[in-house]
Amino acid sequence: MISPIDISNRALAQVNESSIVDIEEDSIEAHACRLYYDEVRRNVISDGNWGFCKDIRELNLLSKDDPLGWNFVYRYPY
Repeated sequence: MISPIDISNRALAQVNESSIVDIEEDSIEAHACRLYYDEVRRNVISDGNWGFCKDIRELNLLSKDDPLGWNFVYRYPY
């Protein structure tokens, strides 16, 4: 799995900047990553044509009584 540090370092390499070890380190590069990482990640997710999140299915209600305290219990869609 690619970590946020890996993604940040790939972005920094694209603009010929030094890599970082920790997103919380005291460097200009880490500060820029902290500032932009989440916004860019959200934009990429919302702009992408992701097939895995386009499928809409109706949930089947199993019960209105759940021992864990939930109001409704649904069957996992497959």
